[in-house]
Amino acid sequence: MAALPAYDRDNWLCKYNFLLSVRIPLAFDQLVGPVDYVDGNKNRVSKGHVNWPSATAFSNNIMMAGKHYVSFETCFTNNQGGGLSIGVMRPGEAMQNASENPLFPEFYEHFTKRSGSPPYSTVNCCMYSANGHCYSHSWRGRSRENIKTWNGMEGFSGSCTIGMLLDLDVGTLSVYKNGRKLGVMKRRLTGQYCWAVAMEERGSQVTIKRGTVPAS
Repeated sequence: MAALPAYDRDNWLCKYNFLLSVRIPLAFDQLVGPVDYVDGNKNRVSKGHVNWPSATAFSNNIMMAGKHYVSFETCFTNNQGGGLSIGVMRPGEAMQNASENPLFPEFYEHFTKRSGSPPYSTVNCCMYSANGHCYSHSWRGRSRENIKTWNGMEGFSGSCTIGMLLDLDVGTLSVYKNGRKLGVMKRRLTGQYCWAVAMEERGSQVTIKRGTVPAS
């Protein structure tokens, strides 16, 4: 119930429809670039047989309020895991000529944000990179992404499970690695978001699942 958004005039039908949407299994509903579903499973994607350009997969599931936890299971044929970014972005629809990842103008200049999505925050995309850094972007002009370090920052390689907790009550995005909390990566997040991954290296594979916050 805490994850239900507030509506004017107590529109309970809208609240009920949103409740159903946050209970269904997560999936990568939209794919951009050389990325495909694995064995037809929409919750698992794999990068094509080229390292460039990068590819993006994201969910249509919209998070508006409350706390949301997800786990991303990564797998790399080269056992390295470079070039993978995981995080949140504004919900919407990628146009046919969109390419690259949500931090690049080749993506966001060909992306239509969901109508009615309030511009509460200048952070339209926030990604945790395999090198540990926090990459964020306002999607304004063709400026470069903002790259920051953060307390607890730690990269990842090989196959592992990356958990993320988006707490829209306080506007934070926290990162977990193999069940261990690394820390709060980003603050001051407001508005609507969806889960997204950006992949560069061929052979990389990511599975998205709902989950519960680890006890640690």
